[in-house]
Amino acid sequence: MTFRSKIAVVLAGAVSVVTAAVSIDWSAIAAADTPRGRQDRIIIAHGADNLPSRTASDWVTYADHVVAVTATAEKETPPAQSELDRGEGLIGRAVTLRIDQVVWSRADAPKAAPSTWVRPSMGWQFTDGDINNRVKVAKADSPRIQAGHSYTVAIVWEEDPCSPEGGRWRGLGAGSTVPYDNNRIGEGELEGRERTAEQARQVLDEGGPNIGLKDEMAGKDTAHLASALMAAEPDESRQFAQEPTADTCT
Repeated sequence: MTFRSKIAVVLAGAVSVVTAAVSIDWSAIAAADTPRGRQDRIIIAHGADNLPSRTASDWVTYADHVVAVTATAEKETPPAQSELDRGEGLIGRAVTLRIDQVVWSRADAPKAAPSTWVRPSMGWQFTDGDINNRVKVAKADSPRIQAGHSYTVAIVWEEDPCSPEGGRWRGLGAGSTVPYDNNRIGEGELEGRERTAEQARQVLDEGGPNIGLKDEMAGKDTAHLASALMAAEPDESRQFAQEPTADTCT
């Protein structure tokens, strides 16, 4: 089994609920600490990433491309009928991303980076049987991906023989989608709120065991990011699942 095919196996076995990058445990959702009565309340969801995305090595190990994008439009994804019947559930979003720059690509990427990408993203939680009675949902420490904002994203092509396109683009995880307004990494929308590059750099200044590539790059541009990725080494020692014996389309 090749290194690339092993990656495809991992992706094929991952479960995606709302975002393109993570599987969400909705039992772990908690309201953000906004004052009672505020209309900008945001629910923060916690979940596990499908693929490692914290370090430069993670990015060059798993990503096919790293791109700078701008969210240009979004469309609501209606809740399931079972949620409507229950009177509470989730309204998703399909966000259109324009690829502004290909920052880095692996030499053996199976597909060229797209020029546009329609990505499923966090939307809202609705309650009381009213889809207009909604609260924004965001993944912890990750952008919601909102129109008018820019981001850098590490993406990978997931093969899917059941898809008309033969697969889909996905992000790696929370650490691989980073605000990038005004050509400054870390600046822009995070968890549905505005953040400056200076605020992003505070995470690096405070230190800690979970500092990652996005923290190290805060305040810099994509030229610095490209240099960091070209200097990074992929980790060939990753352990992967075995290939499935057959593909079944339903």
